[in-house]
Amino acid sequence: MVRHTQTWMFNITPENWEQCVSGPEGPEIHGEEHVGVPVQGVRSDAPAPTEDIQEGDLVLARKKSHGVGGLWEVESVVDIGDDQARSLWDDADYSEIIYCRPIQLEINPLYEEDWSSFEEELGESVQTVTANIMGAVHNLKPEYKRQYLTELSNHSGVDATAKSRIDQELSSDEQPVRRTLPDGVEAWFMNPDDQWDVATKYDITVTGWEAVNDVDLADESESDIRSHFEDGQTTPRTLLDFRDNLPTGSILVATSGVNKVYGLGVVTGPYQRRELPELRSSDNYHTRPVRWLVDIHAEHGSAFELDTEGSDHLSERHFGIDTGVRSLDVEAYTEIAGQVIDSYPSLEADFDRVEAAAEAVTMRESDEFDTSYFWVNQSKQDEIDGEYLEAPYPKDSWQQDLARISKGDVIIHRSSEGEDGEIVGLSTALGEREITDEGDHQRVSVLFEPFDEPIPAEPVIDYLKDDDFIENTSHYLINRNHERMAGYLFNLPTEAANEILSGDFTRDTYGDYGDSLAVPESDYTVEKGHLHYPEEVWDNIQDRILQALANNNHILLFGPPGTGKTKLARQICEATIGENGYNLVTASADWSTFDTVGGYQTTIDKGLEFEPGVVLDRFQSDEDETPTNEWLIIDELNRADIDKAFGSLFSALTGESVTLPFDDSNGDSIEILSADRADEDIAENRFYIHEDWRMFATMNTLDKTSLYEMSYAFMRRWAFIPVGVPDLPEPNDEDSSTSELADRVQSYVEGWANHEESELPEAEQHYRPVGRIWRAVNEQRTIGPAIVEDIYRYVAGQSSPQASDYVSPVIMYVYPQLEGLRGDALQEVIASIETVIEDIDGNTDELWTVARDFFQKPELQRPEDEG
Repeated sequence: MVRHTQTWMFNITPENWEQCVSGPEGPEIHGEEHVGVPVQGVRSDAPAPTEDIQEGDLVLARKKSHGVGGLWEVESVVDIGDDQARSLWDDADYSEIIYCRPIQLEINPLYEEDWSSFEEELGESVQTVTANIMGAVHNLKPEYKRQYLTELSNHSGVDATAKSRIDQELSSDEQPVRRTLPDGVEAWFMNPDDQWDVATKYDITVTGWEAVNDVDLADESESDIRSHFEDGQTTPRTLLDFRDNLPTGSILVATSGVNKVYGLGVVTGPYQRRELPELRSSDNYHTRPVRWLVDIHAEHGSAFELDTEGSDHLSERHFGIDTGVRSLDVEAYTEIAGQVIDSYPSLEADFDRVEAAAEAVTMRESDEFDTSYFWVNQSKQDEIDGEYLEAPYPKDSWQQDLARISKGDVIIHRSSEGEDGEIVGLSTALGEREITDEGDHQRVSVLFEPFDEPIPAEPVIDYLKDDDFIENTSHYLINRNHERMAGYLFNLPTEAANEILSGDFTRDTYGDYGDSLAVPESDYTVEKGHLHYPEEVWDNIQDRILQALANNNHILLFGPPGTGKTKLARQICEATIGENGYNLVTASADWSTFDTVGGYQTTIDKGLEFEPGVVLDRFQSDEDETPTNEWLIIDELNRADIDKAFGSLFSALTGESVTLPFDDSNGDSIEILSADRADEDIAENRFYIHEDWRMFATMNTLDKTSLYEMSYAFMRRWAFIPVGVPDLPEPNDEDSSTSELADRVQSYVEGWANHEESELPEAEQHYRPVGRIWRAVNEQRTIGPAIVEDIYRYVAGQSSPQASDYVSPVIMYVYPQLEGLRGDALQEVIASIETVIEDIDGNTDELWTVARDFFQKPELQRPEDEG
């Protein structure tokens, strides 16, 4: 980029003239240093190329419709808020302010343009000249700058200081100027070796390395890449630079050795592995897209040979390279550009284009630049070949207004081939609109990047008929009747443009995820794992669960506490869909649909946002709206008020779609979609229930009143499967039943001990008393094997085999299960337990002392103590 001090035209309306000349008054708003300095404002609805303005640039302050009335110099460009804008102008619709230093604050009398002299000197019509100086902030073309400054130098109202500054500006244009890189643009170089013809044919740059020529590096980490190299072989830094550190928008210089230049181009995209036929001989399939805009080799028959003698920047140490890419410092780029242009002056315009393209693409890729996107209906191949947009001037309608386009903006090109045409490529605007010399057309220069394969326009246009796009996009190509409009240039929403450019311009449907969401019946796995059930009991449980899953039922496991219901549900889910494929929650009496379905929650900026509950959250990925099929386990379902907690889910659980009384962040209603709506587009507001989704619940039969509060619609989607305890032998006078009890306990102990994570001693002396306690408790309140296991682990794990503390585990594990028993039943079961313990250890007083306090029943007494 050739950098002269630029000259800007500030067109100021007569009503704002005095305010802009006198400048700000409030130091508390603008700062003390800016009080009283001349200014110009940039309106939000009329952006200007302020990114090109630099301190020291010359300003011609022009009073609109009158003439140039001041000569200023740029001090700074600052983003402003409403307070700063209102302190200067009548409204606050300004985004930037340009603070200046006065060279001659006001020219008196004003310089009024003699348009006939402009016509004569520039060879352009008055209409063209005036069009090229309009706008609140306008960068004057070199020929316009010279004409204005020459006229002002001879104007009687210009003082000596201003004339000196004008003469300085005019003489600077006559001095040779060193080229430099545009702001934010980097320069790199690479050695195309024998691949230059391939590089220019496909607009790519190529590199390779034998160890990874068969590897697509796009998703490989640095450690993955390193693993392909033999021990002791260093991973080439230039290879990683090629993939990761060569910025899109960089200027790439194709060199050979230390003194030959093939050409220059602009990197336009990320790494790609491309197995092009011409690359097979070298196996160099690692590429980056590059628009080669200067081809010295093609234009002059050979590469350009640099003069490297005495150069600090073009030596082998700084410049030589065999493969890959390497960063090029600014001084080296300046020296290369200078030598090439000195030898081939005709290439100066090509260098200008390279630098303009690099700057525009760098802006396009920058997070700091607000890229605008456009759609153009391209009927003239000349525009694509010549890389420009063109429309009549003055414009006939807004569809021909190229002034809407700024440097760095992106245009998507639709050709008129076929009924709906094709999307043939994208381009990046290299600058603002200019009026042609004839004054009857307007043009924007662009860098055109064709797609490898054109995209049929029909599905793209169907996608663009989205109501959100139509409602929220001005100057859009689809009208409110969902019809494509005729015309030239249209605005595109960023989301739509990115979708088109990604190649994925149609929205996915839930059916597209069918395979990943499906859980085949062959995957259903119901194993008891470390749980222990008698064989006949387990066979019934297993068969019922498998059949219920196959029948598309949700499964409710019910039974007394301690029968392993929750563990069994977890084991089924883990074995069928994996450890991360389900979620477990515990129901609560406080549950409402807010907990299960979801509701509005306050965001960090004090807004409201819909947050899915524990059920709906199973159907969408946390990162995005990608559909998921996470199974759900609800432990102790009977704790919840079913109607209050699941009301709006009743229909959804019976296979119906439901629209909820909530909206997402885009204002769309939250929907629960049934499995028969797989053809619907995936969206943030939609939660799709796949037919293979399953929910497990557990219910404690100590309190099954909630069972009868379920609606029929809710109950009929569940299979109720009992998980009970085996019948225990009845006591008899011959005490044979206690032997059977001991055998029963022993079988459970052996089952528990077989679990690889368990360390459980086999203490035979405890089998019989543990079994008798289990039977005594079950006479009043059924408990499952898990509680019996807790009792056994306690007594079997005591330090001495002779130890016999049964009171403690009874208090710790059995008493909580006896809550709610009537006083007489409670007294009976404690007395039965005491009988067992007395046969082992006579100290049972604590059983009664703790019971009276724990159950808050002071009347509890040993039977012999009553009366």
